[in-house]
Amino acid sequence: SDSKFDNESEPEPVEEAEANLPQVTQESKGREDKPVVNSPPTLPIVQQGEWSAYFDVKTGVVFYFNEQTGETSWDPPFKDFPTVVMEGTTPKVLDPGSGNISMERAIGLIGVDEMEAALAWEEAKKKERARKAAMRAKKEAEKDTAKVEPVEMYELAKKAELERLEEERKLAHDKTVREEAAAKHAEEEKKRVESERLKQERIVAEEKAAKERAAAIKLAMQAKMEQQKLEKECLEMERLAKAR
Repeated sequence: SDSKFDNESEPEPVEEAEANLPQVTQESKGREDKPVVNSPPTLPIVQQGEWSAYFDVKTGVVFYFNEQTGETSWDPPFKDFPTVVMEGTTPKVLDPGSGNISMERAIGLIGVDEMEAALAWEEAKKKERARKAAMRAKKEAEKDTAKVEPVEMYELAKKAELERLEEERKLAHDKTVREEAAAKHAEEEKKRVESERLKQERIVAEEKAAKERAAAIKLAMQAKMEQQKLEKECLEMERLAKAR
């Protein structure tokens, strides 16, 4: 039976999961409504894109099922979908084109004894597809994370730059404060020196004035003493003159 699946690579072993492939119910055979499906195991006849054609062995009905959305139809979902015809009680795919007819081969070419193995194989393939889909989703999530990382790096760089600018601003402010304090101190020192100089000049001037006053007083006393001496001599001369 291996030769009957020569165009398929056997999937990697996966854990067992519940089957979810559709099967049309007996009540849904009327063409007025869309097929109503439930999920016991069955095999698609042909697959193309998200759509699969199914043949229900219990009812002999061919219907179409969207594996992603769950939508069903009695008619082919689009113009290029492979045509399925019935040859007796066996569905046959005409002009499969790009469709995957491995399921049709599984139904049309293998015996009933091999059906259980084929179903198990298809279940394993379904699980493998789910595993690969999960891996793709994980890779997409990692891509999304990678897209976010540059934004985070930009925000970190922006924050670091703002912190650097704030530090420079603080340093410039501190420098200005120090310079202003030094200028104020220099101005106060200049004023102090000038005040001290003026004070010394005032002291010198006061000392000079005091000396000049003292000298003037001394001269005045000397002049008075000379005047008194002259007056005394005059009186003495008048007394002597009278005595003669």
